[in-house]
Amino acid sequence: MTCSIPSRATDDSFRQNIRGIPLKHDTPKRFSTHLMRVIVVLVTGSVVLITGSLYLYFVKKLESEFNKKILAQKGQVEIIIENQISRIKGRLNDVCSDNTVRSTMMLNDLSQLEKRLERFCRVKQGLYFFVKKKDQEILRPKTYAGISDAEMDFFLKNSPSGEIIEKGSPAGLVWWFEAPIMETADRMGTGYALYDLAQDQRTMNTISKMVDADLSIDRKDGFFSLVSGALLPIDGKKANNGAIPSESFHSNSDHVISKLKGHNHLYFISSRKDLAAEKTKVSFLIALFSISGLAVSTLLSLFLSRQIAHPLDEMATKAIAISEGKQDLFFENKPGDYREFKQLSRAFNSMLINLKAMEEKTRYTELLENVDDAVYLVDSNGKILEANEATYARLGYLPETFFQSNIRSILPGNDAEILLDRISGSAFTEDQGKITIETYHRNNEGFLIPFEINSRVITYRGKKVVLNVARNISERREAERALRASEERFRSVVEYSHDGILVFDDYSRIIYVNNKLCSILAYSSDEIVGMDVRILFRDENHPILKDRSLPEDESKGFQSLYQAVLVRKDGRERHCEISASLIKGLNENATTIFQVIDITDQLRAEKEKKQLEVQLRHAQKMEAIGTLAGGIAHDFNNLLMAIQGRVSLMLLHTPADHPHYEHIRAIGNTIKSAANLTRQILGFARGGKYEVKPACPNDLVEKGIQIFSRTNKGIRIDKKYDPDIRAVEVDPGQIEQVLLNLFVNAGQAMPEGGSLFLQTENVFLDAGYCKPFEVPPGDYVKISVTDTGIGIDKKFMERIFEPFFTTKEVGKGTGLGLASAYGIIKNHNGIIRVYSEKEHGSTFNVYLPASKNQAVRKTESRFELIRGNETVLIVDDEEGPMEVAELMLKELGYMVLRAKNGKEAIEVANKNIKNLDLVILDMIMPEMSGSETFDRLQEMIPGIKVLLSSGYSANILTEDIMKRGCSGFIQKPFDITQLSRKVREILDLGNKNLHPSEKDLNYPNPA
Repeated sequence: MTCSIPSRATDDSFRQNIRGIPLKHDTPKRFSTHLMRVIVVLVTGSVVLITGSLYLYFVKKLESEFNKKILAQKGQVEIIIENQISRIKGRLNDVCSDNTVRSTMMLNDLSQLEKRLERFCRVKQGLYFFVKKKDQEILRPKTYAGISDAEMDFFLKNSPSGEIIEKGSPAGLVWWFEAPIMETADRMGTGYALYDLAQDQRTMNTISKMVDADLSIDRKDGFFSLVSGALLPIDGKKANNGAIPSESFHSNSDHVISKLKGHNHLYFISSRKDLAAEKTKVSFLIALFSISGLAVSTLLSLFLSRQIAHPLDEMATKAIAISEGKQDLFFENKPGDYREFKQLSRAFNSMLINLKAMEEKTRYTELLENVDDAVYLVDSNGKILEANEATYARLGYLPETFFQSNIRSILPGNDAEILLDRISGSAFTEDQGKITIETYHRNNEGFLIPFEINSRVITYRGKKVVLNVARNISERREAERALRASEERFRSVVEYSHDGILVFDDYSRIIYVNNKLCSILAYSSDEIVGMDVRILFRDENHPILKDRSLPEDESKGFQSLYQAVLVRKDGRERHCEISASLIKGLNENATTIFQVIDITDQLRAEKEKKQLEVQLRHAQKMEAIGTLAGGIAHDFNNLLMAIQGRVSLMLLHTPADHPHYEHIRAIGNTIKSAANLTRQILGFARGGKYEVKPACPNDLVEKGIQIFSRTNKGIRIDKKYDPDIRAVEVDPGQIEQVLLNLFVNAGQAMPEGGSLFLQTENVFLDAGYCKPFEVPPGDYVKISVTDTGIGIDKKFMERIFEPFFTTKEVGKGTGLGLASAYGIIKNHNGIIRVYSEKEHGSTFNVYLPASKNQAVRKTESRFELIRGNETVLIVDDEEGPMEVAELMLKELGYMVLRAKNGKEAIEVANKNIKNLDLVILDMIMPEMSGSETFDRLQEMIPGIKVLLSSGYSANILTEDIMKRGCSGFIQKPFDITQLSRKVREILDLGNKNLHPSEKDLNYPNPA
């Protein structure tokens, strides 16, 4: 860009143009007259035009600011109400997902549920919560200020979710929301929230502080203010029609009524009084200004027109002379001429000389003034030579002030030097490229405004200068900051989301994953990005990978919810719930977003919960059946006691060649079978352990399998015993009974032969495994019995441990084997579990607590009748067992005393303190129990020897009495041989030399 000075030739051109203008001699006078008229008209018209323009401008500006204010305040109110509704919905979801609400509703605990709801209710805020269990009536807190039951029923029946309903009273608006509680295929119930805006004083106070308008509801007689309580009447015609227009309208000259967005009965009412007052004030000021301006401008125009007319006459005369061919085209200034004419003459002459320069500058000025960017020229010293209005106006400078400034005072730091150094650069050429820098301009108040400057060195009037084109980038920087902040917020939400996020393209390539998804699948971000998404699915043809077509209504978005199994990097599978969204970009390419929730632990917890519930119900059922079975066995044992005692006495006095000997012996054997039957029933009833001592599990299994294998030659037996197996504290006889029952069941499941696998091992059971079985965690010994038989049908799995339940044919099983095994193992604080599938065999696992003691080897002994002459007191409330016990003791040579209950026993013992040697005490008696009787006897005769006798097996109560000093226990029914051994054993405690030891006795059982 170059500029040049105009030449003298311009003067000749101008003269030629002037000579072509036709002028008359009376032109100067007519010109003066017209000039005066024109000046007066122009001045007057200008004043009127300016005044009218100012009035219209200020009135429109006031109207615009008033409308903006109303819209802004209306928007604030809408945001406040919508935010409040969103918070209420969120709190309703919190109520519906509250575990306490769910559990109390599940348990139907209304009192606890009411307390929980009261916690969520804030009456002062107009918010109430209710719940409704499926197929039941609604449950709500006891007190609701301002809401009656009738109104509540009305809302329930007539209010759809989210609509606004006007209450019966004229001061309230009500929202009604609902949400499901535990949303499944058959959800538990529904939660409701009732919100009365009029009762929410906090929200009303917030609105009244933020806006100077009323929030009102429409009624037939007008608008009722929820803030001030005032009533604004509606125009009569509109009131009669009952119709409220959807857009803003004026009910009268003093108010503007606007309907709040999304609400049918809620309106925003603003007063126009302040606007009318401002308009009146503006009208008065502009009228005063116009009158004053018109008067002054009229006088001034008359004065100026007279002062200008004479010099113009002379100029017109000279112009006529020039047009007639005068050579001198320049206007000369005389000493007596007016100053204005002299200035005009000099300006006219200067204009003729610089016409070409002015034409070029005019084009340059028009170009700069029509550019929105700031454009200015700076010389090598930093002085500003030229600038368009956009440069100084936007920086707040006046033109004269700006052009006196230096670029160094406007640009901060070294930015000015960077631009100025280019002028003095040795490598400068006119076609040198531009540079672009981002810097700041300091405005008139000293604040820095960001600008982007495109700078180039040019030639201006023969000198090198810097041309700067600067653009304000404040809005761009603000937009960039907002964009960066939005991106950071989005990235933070995605990266720290509790759900996994996965994004892949049309080619199924993964393009993004967040940290949570990497954690779920055990991949790093670098490993998973770029993979085919189908690799992550166990089923590569899963419907969610195919269901990716955009819906017809794209505004609704595409979402689908599936459950799928994803495969981790280590090969393990995770059950996930996946929500898929399909987004269509500007380039028509679709991107799929998966929101992944790992529900593996949730499914496992639900499965464990169901298992716990099944086990609990089964344990409760078995406990009830066991209690019943124990009672029956006790009574039956008392009956057998009377029979077996008498049979043993008869057999004792009947020679072997007697005709009835074999019959009596058969009766005795039958009684023994019945006793074994009741023993199994008591074992199921978790009866006590007879003889507890450390035993080796391997020996117990081996002894049982030897007995079983003698009669089951067609079954192959495989053994795997742990050589370092720990001992267990058990009653060996009962555990042998359990194992033998398991072996017999396995054999019956393999009628045509098969394999039986036996294994023992040391295991550790944690608290989670032990909790359902109510046993402590720790070290256990596991005994596994596995067969290859027909297996157990699933429908029978929950009943196999029930007494008398059997799937065998009539006569081939009593259904007590597994029942007694269950009771015995439970009584030993152990666990018995079964795993089976139809036609795939069964496995029974027995877990017994490990002992730190060494196992005791059992020695076989035989006994004979051992007689005595001591005094024995029999205490029993059953006449039959007491009578037969008396007969057997007398047969053995003992003196016998009898007592039917505890009180009678105390009286008899008190009378025979010196002669009493032994008390045979029944455990279960009315009035005074065996335990209480034992304590009274110990107080009366310290050290008295007591033998407990019961139709029940030994239990916790029996073991407690034994610990308190009781001498021994014998279970009914017993025969004379068992009684003679037990009585002698107790009487000879501390005096072993008086009688032979048990290992020296050898007498066959007469039964």
